[in-house]
Amino acid sequence: MSTIIKSSISGTLVLFLSIAAFAQETQVTVVDEVVAQINDSVITLSQVNREKALVVDEFIKAGKTREEAEREVSEKEGQLIASLITEEMMRQKGVEIGLDKSIEDEINQQLLSLVKENNLKSINELYDVMRGQGIEPELWKKTMRAKRMQQQVLFQSVDSVVYWETSDQELKEYFAKHKDKFLQQESVELSEIFLPFAGKSEADVEALAKALVERLRNGEDFVTLALEYSGRPNVDQNKGVVGEFNVDQLNDDIKTAIKGLREGDISDPVKWDIGIEIVRVDKYVPASTESNFDEAAVRRAVMEEKAPEARREFIRKLREDAYIKIRENYRGVVTPFLQDTPQKETASTDS
Repeated sequence: MSTIIKSSISGTLVLFLSIAAFAQETQVTVVDEVVAQINDSVITLSQVNREKALVVDEFIKAGKTREEAEREVSEKEGQLIASLITEEMMRQKGVEIGLDKSIEDEINQQLLSLVKENNLKSINELYDVMRGQGIEPELWKKTMRAKRMQQQVLFQSVDSVVYWETSDQELKEYFAKHKDKFLQQESVELSEIFLPFAGKSEADVEALAKALVERLRNGEDFVTLALEYSGRPNVDQNKGVVGEFNVDQLNDDIKTAIKGLREGDISDPVKWDIGIEIVRVDKYVPASTESNFDEAAVRRAVMEEKAPEARREFIRKLREDAYIKIRENYRGVVTPFLQDTPQKETASTDS
């Protein structure tokens, strides 16, 4: 993936930088206990405490004092446990429909891509880099696994169903009522040359980027230079092509860099934390005031409106069909966040 949409080791891992809190915990170890049972799996007190520590760390990063953060997280404990219950139900559903292997392969591929993008020699070297940033690799993978499982379960079981179940007549009626949603947006097709800082001085990379921009603007072949210099692991396959984007969806730095450029123009170098990006505008399509019936676009619009309620109903049904047993001393704070679904508990006392 490109830094055009914010990626690579700093872009990807920063989403989970709060994981560092886990690696830095110094809390006294306590005897674990089961907080909730979901079918044949359990959520333990240690899991809850770990999640609380991560959220506390996020709140502190957002500017709260530790005391404020811990108080707010304590007040949200029931909501947090309810979220863990939902996450576990999603995991179980994903395994049931056979998503676990493909998600594991996806995570492994992402790790390999990070190794290549950052000019590292192995996964173990990547893990060392992650630990150096305060990120525990196994917990990062667990977080990614849960995130992707939820996304894929909802996409396959809800979003794609809603997408395809809309009839042709519904699509036409929706388009007629919402023509303003289907105006031609300003869009671009982009290619890139990415020059990573890894293992090099920033000054040398900046000098190379400046020289490449000059060579490109003087007519040298973009693909040839991309194959020779770009640090992207898939450059041999895509020849530097990134894809097509609506301009308003672009990263602000990229949007600024290509402002005023037209087809074939080369941007000035765009500097990121991990490297420098040179962008070529391959195609430019200006905005239009005419509506265009594009079935895929109309289906997506209908899906985006229907999906939130359909997802809530899907989760409600998951809870309804599951065996969920919450430990008595947590039940009062957790149940309100599960009240939209009657809980199926076959036992009323805790073991």
